[in-house]
Amino acid sequence: MQFMGSYAFIPDETLCVVARPFSGNVVALDTRSFRITHRSVLGGQPLIAVALSNGEIYSRDWKSGGLLKGRLETVS
Repeated sequence: MQFMGSYAFIPDETLCVVARPFSGNVVALDTRSFRITHRSVLGGQPLIAVALSNGEIYSRDWKSGGLLKGRLETVS
């Protein structure tokens, strides 16, 4: 069985970011439609994610505790 990591909202609450440790990424959901609109491939196993209003993502790796960082990219 797999599980998702933590979730957080960007400051204006239009996106909710969800850490996905088994996919190696963080996705952002539009809070009105609940559709995935953005993705940030971080590698590792992101468990806790924080999003800044400029699109930067910071996360902690599940196994090592190391810092992972990336940028949200629009999903086409």
